[in-house]
Formats: sequence, structure tokens, C-alpha cells
Amino acid sequence: MEGTYLKKNIYINGTNDPGEQADLELYETVSVDDDIYENTGIAVSVLEKPNSGLSEKCETLQTAPQEEQKIDSSKVATCTTCQKVMLLIFVLASVLMSSVSLVIALTIHLRVEAAVDGSWSDWASWETCSTTCDVGLQTRHRNCSSPAPLGHGRQCLGEDSEHRLCMPGPCSNGSWSAWGSWGSCSVSCDVGLKSRLRICTHPRPSVFGSSCEGDNMQAEICGREPCSETRVAFNVYQYSATGISDSHTVIFTNILLNEGGAYNQTDGLFTAPFSGLYQFNGQICTVVGKNAEYTLTIEGKSFASGEYRTPSDAGDGKCTSFSAVVSVLRDQRVWITSQHLFANDNDWNSFSGILIHKT
Repeated sequence: MEGTYLKKNIYINGTNDPGEQADLELYETVSVDDDIYENTGIAVSVLEKPNSGLSEKCETLQTAPQEEQKIDSSKVATCTTCQKVMLLIFVLASVLMSSVSLVIALTIHLRVEAAVDGSWSDWASWETCSTTCDVGLQTRHRNCSSPAPLGHGRQCLGEDSEHRLCMPGPCSNGSWSAWGSWGSCSVSCDVGLKSRLRICTHPRPSVFGSSCEGDNMQAEICGREPCSETRVAFNVYQYSATGISDSHTVIFTNILLNEGGAYNQTDGLFTAPFSGLYQFNGQICTVVGKNAEYTLTIEGKSFASGEYRTPSDAGDGKCTSFSAVVSVLRDQRVWITSQHLFANDNDWNSFSGILIHKT
């Protein structure tokens, strides 16, 4: 007998349930000449059964006590191949895991070693001004690239651009407009002045443009025709009085001078024909033993006033005089008020005035 064949069923998950038996059955040949005893066996690697998700196990073949077995050499070779494949897979997996760990460690090492803080480059040249005239802005830039931040290095601190004012030049300088028309003469006669204007708007100077040079006004003499002679003067008096006790407007009926005809001998009023400075003079004579109050009045306002009394032991009435220089407007009226007046051929009540300066 060449050998004894031992059928060996291979089950899944180490069970002996024929319902879960694997499709592979191994026949092991036991040779009589081979000395294989109990506790002598071949270790078989685990094979994956396709599409089953289950494992088939090559069980260890052992000889029964005092029983000789003959093992099929092809089956032994199959188990040996499984061992080699699994060993190769294990070695490759170990190498792969070691490589991955090495790569991870190297990456971490490189990140730590390659951390570089960023630093600014030099400023670039200033860009063109934003305007072509007057005031604009210029900008220049720099980059965080000298060196650029690497890994966990810090970014550059500060601004990457800055600005400044730029003034390429004025947009426009000022220029004069044409002269305007001549104005009216400052006087109606004699010598006066007239003027004309121009303005700096052709064009107006811009913000930094220069203003127009020269005067904005011209003046020249005008008139040249002599004014007619202006004379105002009067001198009036009365040589008789009734001695009225109440204060009243004194009417001087006798005219010595009335140049310009401004004094009215009917109502005793002087009406100023021109505005200007006037000098007025007055003389008042009172009855013996009576007090006489007098006032120089211009449109109801007193400009000179006083009181005079002739002593009781005087033979005739006595006189007092007064004067005032006042500014009178055109058409204002001037008069004298008094009371207890006395007059004779030698002592007159009088009123006179003259235009000193026309305004």
C-alpha cells in the first residue's frame, strides 16, 4: 500500500456544521514510510473565500496517537504558499505603515523647521498724482515678500500702502475781465471824480492759481464846470415892540440884508435853502423891571437860550445879545422866541444869520 488518504473537511469559523462547510475539501495523503506522529503537523494560513465574507481555515493536521498518516504533498504546498503570501502582505503592511509614520513625522518636522516670519519689501516708487492740477493724492505700495511668511511664520505688521498730497500745478491763474462803464461824477459842479471797475474772473484763479495783478478800479477827474455862487445871509431888526408878556415868535419887520431870500418878514422864520453850517446872532431888549426869556429854535428844538432883566431903576429898557453856530439841514426853519420886549430908535431887537459852509 503506497499510502493512506485522509479526508479533511475545512469549515468556516472553526465550526463543524456541514451547513456552513466551505466549498474546498482537502485530501491529505499519509505515507506509511513517513514518520509523522502525534503533535507533528503543518501550520496552514487563513484564506479568504471570494464573495462570502467568511474565512476558511487550513487546520493543523496532526497524527492520532499511535496512528501514521500520509500527507498529500500538493496540499502541503498550498498551505506553504498561503503562509508566504500572508507573510508578504504583513511585511508590506508593516513597511507601508512605517513609511506613513515617517512621512507624517517628516512633514511635522519640516513645518516646524520651515516657519519663517514675513518681512516688508522696499517701498515702490510713488504712483502718478490723481489729478493733473491743483491738489491730488499719490500712492505707493510694498509687499510682504522679503521674505514672505512661511509655515506658521507671522505676517508683516503695518500698512501695505501710504499716501501723500501732490500738487502738479495750478489749474488756472486769474485774469481780469473787461473794464466796466464809468460811474457818475461825484459832484454836480466844480471838480469831482468818477470811477470804473473790473473783476478777476476771466478766469478766476484756481485754488493754487495766482491772483490778477494790478488795480481793480480806475478813477479820473470829472465836472470841471464852475458851480454858481451860493450865498445865504440875512440881517433883520425891529425898532418898536408892544411888550407882549407871553413867549412868542419875534417877527423882525425891517430887513437890512436878505441874500438868497431865505428870511420871511411876515412870519419871522428863516428857512435854510441848503444843508450846511450856519451862524446865527440875536439881540433882545427888555422892558424896565421885567424878565425876558429868549430861545434860538430850530424846528422846535432849542440851540441857544437865556434870561435877561432890566433893572427897575433903569431909565429905559436894556439889551442882551447871543450867538450860535449850528448844523442845519435843507428846508429846516429857524426862529427866535421871547417876551416883554422893548425897542426904540437907539435899541433894536435884531436877528441875523449866514451860511458858513455848504455840505
